Amino acid sequence: MNKLSWIHLSDLHFGSRSNTFYESLLDDISKTTIEENRTCDFIVLTGDVAWSGQSKEYELAKRFIEKLMIITKLTRERLLIVPGNHDLDLSKASEDLIPSTTGLTVKYLKELINKQKSINNLNARFNNFKKFYEEIYHLQIEYSPLESFLLSFMEKLDRKIAVICFNTAIFSGLNPYKSIAHIGTDQVTRAIQQAKNADILIGIMHHPPDLIWAPRAKPATSKLLTEFNFLLHGTLHRPAIKSMVSPETKATIIGAGATTSASENAFIYNLTSLDLEEGQGEVIFRRFSQEFGKFWGPDNMTYKNVHNGTFVFTLSKRITGSIIEKIDDSQESGGDIEQVSPANACILHLSDLHFGRHHTRDLNRQPLYADESSYEDEIAKLKADITRVNNAYRISPDYIVVTGDIAEFSKEKEYQFAKIYLDEIRSACGLSSGKVLMVPGNHDINWNICQSERLKMEALDRPFDYPYFVKFQLYQEFFNNFYRRGRDSDEEYPVFDERLFVNYPFLDQGIFFIGFNSCVRESELTDDHYGWISVDQVNRAINECNRVDPDKRLLRIALMHHNYCRDSAYDNENLSDADDIEIALANAGIKLILHGHQHVPKATITGIPNGEMHVLATGSAGLDAETLPENARRYQYIVIQDSGVNVYRRRFEPKSRDHTGFGAWVSDPVPEDSPLYGRGPGNINFTLS
Repeated sequence: MNKLSWIHLSDLHFGSRSNTFYESLLDDISKTTIEENRTCDFIVLTGDVAWSGQSKEYELAKRFIEKLMIITKLTRERLLIVPGNHDLDLSKASEDLIPSTTGLTVKYLKELINKQKSINNLNARFNNFKKFYEEIYHLQIEYSPLESFLLSFMEKLDRKIAVICFNTAIFSGLNPYKSIAHIGTDQVTRAIQQAKNADILIGIMHHPPDLIWAPRAKPATSKLLTEFNFLLHGTLHRPAIKSMVSPETKATIIGAGATTSASENAFIYNLTSLDLEEGQGEVIFRRFSQEFGKFWGPDNMTYKNVHNGTFVFTLSKRITGSIIEKIDDSQESGGDIEQVSPANACILHLSDLHFGRHHTRDLNRQPLYADESSYEDEIAKLKADITRVNNAYRISPDYIVVTGDIAEFSKEKEYQFAKIYLDEIRSACGLSSGKVLMVPGNHDINWNICQSERLKMEALDRPFDYPYFVKFQLYQEFFNNFYRRGRDSDEEYPVFDERLFVNYPFLDQGIFFIGFNSCVRESELTDDHYGWISVDQVNRAINECNRVDPDKRLLRIALMHHNYCRDSAYDNENLSDADDIEIALANAGIKLILHGHQHVPKATITGIPNGEMHVLATGSAGLDAETLPENARRYQYIVIQDSGVNVYRRRFEPKSRDHTGFGAWVSDPVPEDSPLYGRGPGNINFTLS
């Protein structure tokens, strides 16, 4: 057979509900494999087999697995299981291992695993799972929690497949970090070394990569995303499929819904099949209908644009290898479809200007920068760099994109300074105000106005609900005044109102910018300091775009303030609903996402198979080295030409000198450890799919 196929179950939670449901699950697995003549090479259980890690729960799981192996006619070696946080018996831990005074740190974890008492406590929580694991395999495989991975090999069509099982729950349950996810870089490295001859590398874990604890996330997840072809996970209780891409490989991340759960995504599993000869893959989502007849059927709720619950995608060249030749898509286009030239554009990307206390002491606009003698110097230096870049690379901005935090406290005077700045820069680029595109950031919200309105509504016993639109009052006035320059202007955008987003269509140039407001839930309250766009805002913005561009012929670029790709679930500064809106963005044909907020230049690639999106962040163009020591003052050019993209990063160097005096903008090297775009001092280059 030329297909590699597997069944993916997760979050079974044995012990949380009646056993009668599991019988119907087995019946459906039998139907979708044996009766419909689908092969199955292995089965994946991505954690939370039990509900609370108790022995009686694993006894139920073993009986289910015995029937499952009979149905699929697979040997136990083809059953691959990893633990989840519910597979821990927390009653076995004799102490809370994380001190509240120091919190969770890399140093502390290293000390933890070097203490025998701590190791005993960590292992004790896995005792019931370990016993269950070894009984399943009749002691053929010994489970070691601290080793954290196991390796399995198989072959298909002369392709060697390695499946690596990671334990991301090793430190889960430690107070106060009950659901912490962890994976060590050394564990990933050792696993990859042992599987070095594999043609297809599949990783299995309970937690998805972006939920891994932040200090350990970057090096470990970088290896996962650049070395693995597939990463299978659970824990989210909802099905999902996305791609993370680099020049070396394509990692397709597939999450299973909870096979049993109280959530709205309960009773879901999937089957994945890779046709290695044809170079095509498919994920079949199955869902149990609780409301209408209680039966299993195709999951048409996860992806509304997926026919009959089956998602079809193209396999990467690394997976297929020399088995197939790449198909020339141009030979299949045919028909009388009108051809649209690719969008060619140069974008000057600024963010986090923070006009206010970091720029001025008073109305005389005296700066706080030690490397500039006047406010005008800041503008002069950026204008000089625009000329320098133009001469060096022969590029000149067609658009200026400002991704939020224009002001510091969202005050009227701050926006006055910002207006002068942006007018000077756009004039230097020879652009009208209509070619300056902006979205608000969390600093563009006036907390005092928000609090005042909240107190007023409380006094009147009325609700004060999201998005608390009054908080945007001064930003809205700035926004409208910036574009409304009198009756002669024909470049007015819709007034910034409670629809929140602003679409910037440039039909003649073949490009459509969608400006999202990611500050829907931001307020003066501490618990509201995070990014949120909402599915509703995305759908309304995309519907408007589709009415103008129904055939998706325009290059679509999304603008937002908050960082779209989070470093981990414990990063409170991220766009918290990125997972919820990703499918809509990818299906809408978004190719680029530009943002700021973190003050760090970054390039990431995300999306779903056949719907990849490049995410480009820039640093702060307004904060000096005293305020932001490591990433002071950065901006970037994004040049798009015939689907190719070049990114030129710029940073401010106080010790450099040009005709404006000390302090000049210079090239900002790409980090040498960049997992996506390789090494070197040059610029980022990639092609839009």
